Amino acid sequence: MTDIIVPNEEIITTTTNNEHENNNNNNQVQRRIRRCGHCRESGHDINHCITYASIYSNLNHYYRMWVCVVITDFFAHRWTYTDEIRSAWNPLEKKYRTSVLTSDVLEKMEFCKSFPENEALDQMLRSPTKYIQDLDKKSISVIYRENRTALWGNTNVDLRNIGELKKHLHWRAIRVADILLMENDVHKYRNERFTPLSVSYMTASIKACTIINEIGVGKTLTANRRIQLLHENRRELHDDIQYNRTRIVHVRDEIGSISRRVDNITQGIEKYQREIARLVAERTNVQNSRPRLQARKEHYREIITSLQSKMDLYSNIPPLPPSPPQVKFTMDSLESIDSYECPICLETKDNDFISKTNCNHPFCTSCILEHILTFYKKNPPPTRRHAFLYRLICPCPLCRKPITELKGNNHMAYATLYELCEGNIMNYDSVVKIVGGEVPIEL
Repeated sequence: MTDIIVPNEEIITTTTNNEHENNNNNNQVQRRIRRCGHCRESGHDINHCITYASIYSNLNHYYRMWVCVVITDFFAHRWTYTDEIRSAWNPLEKKYRTSVLTSDVLEKMEFCKSFPENEALDQMLRSPTKYIQDLDKKSISVIYRENRTALWGNTNVDLRNIGELKKHLHWRAIRVADILLMENDVHKYRNERFTPLSVSYMTASIKACTIINEIGVGKTLTANRRIQLLHENRRELHDDIQYNRTRIVHVRDEIGSISRRVDNITQGIEKYQREIARLVAERTNVQNSRPRLQARKEHYREIITSLQSKMDLYSNIPPLPPSPPQVKFTMDSLESIDSYECPICLETKDNDFISKTNCNHPFCTSCILEHILTFYKKNPPPTRRHAFLYRLICPCPLCRKPITELKGNNHMAYATLYELCEGNIMNYDSVVKIVGGEVPIEL
């Protein structure tokens, strides 16, 4: 079996059993483990390699400090580092300058002082730093890969000519550091990493913008654009100052309201303490109420026993007569009426389907009973305890006099009442005790 070699990957050959063939035959299966193309560690690729990313980020960090120190100090005191100048540095500036102003940098500054002003700065910026000269080929390849697009088209720049490549990468690092210092947020006071030098650099770079723009390749910033960025930064700082002044006013108001808030909280604490004391007393009362409630329960049982003995005295009394109906059905042939037009439905009905109220107003039986059941549903009977107090008051549709009696064919009236109760989902046995008054008929 032939192993296939894949770049940036390691091939491990293992043996597994093939379940679909003879158990004595084994097939070798290749399993590939991906490794980083830079550090050769497994578990990540080159795009997520911390070592790879730290090389380029450390380069940008160093060149931001280096460009700040070189250009700012050139226009401030032409690289003359006296004891008086060194004593004026704050601890952060001293830290940055100490890391940049090494012996080789100071020697190069002394050498460039002999040139005219612009030429001295140009010579200092164009000379590659010791930092980039000391980088090995592997680190140079990392930096070249990140700047390959910017350096595209320069035929003299490749990994075969390391010296020329380091010079172009030095110029490119200066251009990148200049853009980062001018346009990124590292100059703001909230980022203390480059605060002491960044503002001075932005002011000094206005004079050196021509020299900086001629070095390397990439984006350029004119002097007017640099001035505009300075004004934008100052405006942002002014807005931040106003914002923090507003916050001071809010904090001052909060400080002034401390006493009032403390009083409110104290009152709330006292209120809850009173509530807690009340609940504690109530809990104690409930816990101690068991004997009292037991005695009360025994007392009520004695009362029930006494009342039950009295109840036996009423065991032989006759039952109550049934209560009269609120609307009584009375049998009447209504011979004086052969047919009649109902004033409710406006239909002509025979006398078997006519019922006359106690106020002598005839209606068809279904209409008048439906009218009565409507009032019954609006005012149903109360509970059994107060049923004897119930009064069904249903006015006549014509004269508004309460209906207490219906005269006509009783059989037809009970049949119609049964049908209406079924249609309205009402209990016929309960309704007939109020409307009709007779024992329910079997239909």
